[in-house]
Amino acid sequence: MSTPTTMKGWFAYEATADPTAAVSGMKWVDMPVPACGPKQMLVKTTYAAINPIDWKMLMPVYQEMFPCTFPYVPGFDASGVVIAVGAEVTKFSLGDEICVDLGVKETCGPGHDVPAGGAFAEYFVTQEELTSKKPPSISFEHAAALPLAGMTSLQALVDQGSLQPGQKVLVLGGSSATGTYAIQLAKNCLGASETWTTASSNLTPAGSTKIDFCKALGAEVIDYKRANWWEVLAGKDFDLIYDCVGTPTDVAEASKVLKKGGIFVTIANFAAVASGDFTVKPLLVSSVAADCDKLLAWAVQGKITIPVDSVIGVEAVKDGLLKSIKMSDVSGKVVVKF
Repeated sequence: MSTPTTMKGWFAYEATADPTAAVSGMKWVDMPVPACGPKQMLVKTTYAAINPIDWKMLMPVYQEMFPCTFPYVPGFDASGVVIAVGAEVTKFSLGDEICVDLGVKETCGPGHDVPAGGAFAEYFVTQEELTSKKPPSISFEHAAALPLAGMTSLQALVDQGSLQPGQKVLVLGGSSATGTYAIQLAKNCLGASETWTTASSNLTPAGSTKIDFCKALGAEVIDYKRANWWEVLAGKDFDLIYDCVGTPTDVAEASKVLKKGGIFVTIANFAAVASGDFTVKPLLVSSVAADCDKLLAWAVQGKITIPVDSVIGVEAVKDGLLKSIKMSDVSGKVVVKF
């Protein structure tokens, strides 16, 4: 099979303070297929998944931390089939079915020999060390929806949160993709004694409320539109709060719920500062193939399900990103079919 030289993909052209404007300016255009280095693979995209970081990377504050050369192809979560391998690749072969978080820290900014992002195109280049083989029982659709959000929550609970069996965890934003993984990981894989979350009575695409959606995953749920979590759980000595939402005032309330020496992990409020006897730990996920492999194994075993909000075509990528900006409209992952 000959390697193609041109492809279609979504180009982003600028970073603006208003991500809606940056997303609206994206275009589906012809572009060269990216070159494959010695430790890299060229993959034909089957599915990609939309994450909030995709549109956040189109804002100046993120470009200051992880600069990209515009225009570039956004997107980090993808699944596909390997169609070319670099000379030093040893773990993968032509035809292998894979999934990967291409990685913000691993592709954006100076010093990288791979394109920034790249998932929202017909082909992408991935680094061997970041890539996982897709198990046969996991569909391409679900494989694309797992890596970034799943690894984020695994690293939040384990690496940053040091969650141990028998401990109690509160997940803020349980119907988000990271929240849904966190609930299942805490309850089904990591041995948490209590797993609580916040959600609303808004409906999911399946027709259930987000409250019922989170209950079905195994969480005790607080309707944040009717009650404040810091009042419902006051004095309960939780070991860990995992913040998937980023409401600035949440960290100020954490001491009412956390035990002394507890941990507040946030993936959405990098300016958070502790206001009591607890530790704040911001997290930006690292792409780690071993973490993704662990998540895939748990998915095969049925310990975690992979939540898909909806599947859209490539022509609707901008609509999917705009939907992600309005987070209240999403439960689980928006996945793009190529």
